[in-house]
Amino acid sequence: MKKLLVIPVVALALAAMAASAPAAVDDVNGPACADITDTSWLYSLDGGTATVEIELGTASCPTVSYTLWVVDSAADPTLVSSASVRGDGTELSPGLDVVTVQAGVPAADQDGEVCLYATTSIGRHVFDWAPDADLDPNCVELIPGGTGGVSGHN
Repeated sequence: MKKLLVIPVVALALAAMAASAPAAVDDVNGPACADITDTSWLYSLDGGTATVEIELGTASCPTVSYTLWVVDSAADPTLVSSASVRGDGTELSPGLDVVTVQAGVPAADQDGEVCLYATTSIGRHVFDWAPDADLDPNCVELIPGGTGGVSGHN
């Protein structure tokens, strides 16, 4: 009789523990400061500078690299340029931080179009990618003077 009573009690305890566990918010396996929630993109009018503003739902982390990648185009993923910055650990306001990364575009590659994407990482481990890696194309194509915003990051 004791064994029959123990099984329902254990099942109830496990159910209670599962209910109290926090739900997964997104697919980023890493620190919350590596989760890209939104982005804004800019390619300067003279074609010399690409910029991304990476929005985060918490303060950026000094241990995380926020990187802008510039490739030739969606059809030609040849790397043209990249730049990284580390977070400063400070929120702009509660629940919001923005990390700005600028990369120079070499004169030889200022041919009228670039494709941009951003990543968050520590060392070689990439936590998040914007626009989402499963989108096609998984970069934002811009012409000089162009801007873009991509939402739907998870």
